[in-house]
Amino acid sequence: MPPITLYHLQASRSIRIAWLLEELSLPYTLIRAEREPSGLSPASFKESTGTILGKAPVLRDGDLNLEESGAITEYLLATYDGEHRLMAPQLSSATWAKTLQFIHAAEGTMMTHCLPFIYVKRIDAAAAEGLRPKLAGVVGKDLDWLEKELELKGGGWLVGDGVSAADTMMAFSVMFIFANGLAPRDGRWRNVERWLQRVEEREAWREAVRKTGFELPAQ
Repeated sequence: MPPITLYHLQASRSIRIAWLLEELSLPYTLIRAEREPSGLSPASFKESTGTILGKAPVLRDGDLNLEESGAITEYLLATYDGEHRLMAPQLSSATWAKTLQFIHAAEGTMMTHCLPFIYVKRIDAAAAEGLRPKLAGVVGKDLDWLEKELELKGGGWLVGDGVSAADTMMAFSVMFIFANGLAPRDGRWRNVERWLQRVEEREAWREAVRKTGFELPAQ
């Protein structure tokens, strides 16, 4: 098996891939980097990954360098999840399609609606505080949707009877929302909070956190 290297930037989406690698029981080399005080990645991260953007995660598998957590997730599943433990085969349409929905919603919906706060904060902290309540409404609707999805399923994991790539992609997005104060973790989204607790108690998640030192400081 080609050697896998994960380039991890603190407080970033790369925790998704570390968790996925742990769930797949794949050996990998972890190269960690801390953020600059500005919140940006250090120049050394861009140099070590050989990327233009210098963003995380970056996965190296043999001669392949791959960016974007969603793309990395789909690549790892297609290449190494031969038993389809974390994503059903495409031909089992409903379960496969539902997993794909959450993989893309993690970025296309959840992160899209909360990242403006972070970008504005890097420029003008006061302006970001003014933006926070305006973003809270749309972010709340995103959590309402996720709450309903979990309710309709009867709790547990997002798709199927066990953890899947839907969970490994979505958890960071929801944690990011709560950590940045764009929604309160106060019981309003009870199913979402129970699901997050289940994530945080899972051994593969804990191992990924232990290896990476991942944390999302409250803003």
